[in-house]
Amino acid sequence: MLSLFNSVKDSTLKSDQVREITRPGKTREKQRTPAAVALDKTTSLQRQLKKLDMATVEKAEKGQLLVELKALKGTIDKLLK
Repeated sequence: MLSLFNSVKDSTLKSDQVREITRPGKTREKQRTPAAVALDKTTSLQRQLKKLDMATVEKAEKGQLLVELKALKGTIDKLLK
């Protein structure tokens, strides 16, 4: 570790090289497509909505949720055309 510090100090190593040395085996996740991200999020949202008991939601929060769900429905309807 001391030799690593000295290499950085002497400017023979750059920060990305230090990361490669100190964090071996980690590879960056490939850039995900917008469709893959949307798929994960819709699956998660569907799971959360199934758990939701609308009878227990406060009136103000329920109103806001319904407004957002209607807006989401409109976006989904446009995509499905």
